[in-house]
Amino acid sequence: MKVIGILFGLCLISGCNITPMTAELEPDTSVPASDIGNGQTVYLSVVDERTEQQIGYIGIGRSHEAKISLDEDLAAVVQSALSEMLQTKGFDIAYDESNTQKPLLRVDIRGLVYSTSMTGFWTGGEVQVTAALKATVNGELENYDNFYRYENVDRLVVVPGVDRNNEMINAALNGVLHQLVSDRKLLEVLARR
Repeated sequence: MKVIGILFGLCLISGCNITPMTAELEPDTSVPASDIGNGQTVYLSVVDERTEQQIGYIGIGRSHEAKISLDEDLAAVVQSALSEMLQTKGFDIAYDESNTQKPLLRVDIRGLVYSTSMTGFWTGGEVQVTAALKATVNGELENYDNFYRYENVDRLVVVPGVDRNNEMINAALNGVLHQLVSDRKLLEVLARR
């Protein structure tokens, strides 16, 4: 009986080992179709302005035991998702980086951050994922800029696994993308000729 207890204890301890994670981004580009863009060409530029390339750390307490990183170019993922979403809104998208034509939509990725306040493996805590974008429109008739921020906070009993972490990261990314594409004033400024 003592041996079974020791083996069970070792299994619990080895199961508590937290390993690095590579997040899998899955943008949800489904938005209601609209003709607000009316075929207007928009020059889209997405720039990753984050100071750190990792998203955050998985850990218990104040430790940063394992890094959460991406194996994809976040700016390319956001640009592809926004292109598809804006096309659904009736815009044509162009990508000429040297473009001086208008309207130009520049989207700055200001953050995609995962943080945790888990106090123990089994005692729970909170996981917070925040995404932030800044959109600047240099329009034909007017300019516009806005800041979009989405925060996803979950109170959990145990340290989340890879699947749950991916869900939370994607919820924040998708939330901020949908905020931007749902900004009626932004869409109207882009559509003006």
